[in-house]
Amino acid sequence: MLPGTPLSTEKINPSPIPSNTPNNGLALALSSSYFGFYTHAGFLAELAAQGVVPGAVSGSSAGGLVAGLHAGGLSPEEILPLLTDLDLFRTFHDWALPIRATKLLFNRPGTTGAILPARAVRQLRTILQDRRIEDCHAPRLALAVTNLTRQHPELITRGPLADFILASCALPGLFAAHTIDGQLYWDGGIAQPAPLAPWIDDPAIHTILVHFVHNHDAGKKKPQPRPLTIYAGICLIKQIVHDELHRLQARLAREAGKNVIVLETTTPRPGFFRRQLGPDLIQLGRETVRRHSDLLQPLRQR
Repeated sequence: MLPGTPLSTEKINPSPIPSNTPNNGLALALSSSYFGFYTHAGFLAELAAQGVVPGAVSGSSAGGLVAGLHAGGLSPEEILPLLTDLDLFRTFHDWALPIRATKLLFNRPGTTGAILPARAVRQLRTILQDRRIEDCHAPRLALAVTNLTRQHPELITRGPLADFILASCALPGLFAAHTIDGQLYWDGGIAQPAPLAPWIDDPAIHTILVHFVHNHDAGKKKPQPRPLTIYAGICLIKQIVHDELHRLQARLAREAGKNVIVLETTTPRPGFFRRQLGPDLIQLGRETVRRHSDLLQPLRQR
């Protein structure tokens, strides 16, 4: 999820080629997760610090934000300050937001989210300078989205980068569905928790590294079957579906001869009112890479 309007008038000039040589046989898939972009960014930064540089990246929702910024030309170390800047969250201030939220409660036609996507897209364009997905080569990029018009999930490899990043992380209810070329899109995490699919049939890819971010309230145990609230039940259903979708995609990838490496980071639950956790969540992503340094060693570029 990405908040609203531009942070400043100063543009970040993306480097066209990352400083480290990419491993063109390695693809990185970053999962959907509520505010998981902090942890994904730390994970990506530590991979780069250890010389593990994917030649292809895919992302869904929060993972799509980090994957898109990186493929758009920003180094991992350039992404980190963007996500921790407090001005980022001030862009949520919108006088009409309570009105749209009220319309959501009453299920008014044409109201699909509290935040309109246009302001967020303008912010992304100040950073990415109208770059297109097909122009991303180091690394290559695929973004998971949900096409509401065609009623199926899609993996996008062509089109306006800023628009499809926003579409990928447009959490239903929070962001209104985003229109691109006459079609409505919502969050890629609805049906694609971690998009391995773009790389399964890609002959150039021999290894797919998947990073899952799971968040929870610190100190709380796993939710038990009983007693159960409706919110906890919906969250459990979503997780069950996502786990099954990932299991099937990973099996297909392995049957296609790919080496699939799945790493997970569990974090405290972040959110709008817990943004002070950002630096800690970045550090948790870094620590996941460090704990698995030996496993990742064969993927390092020398």
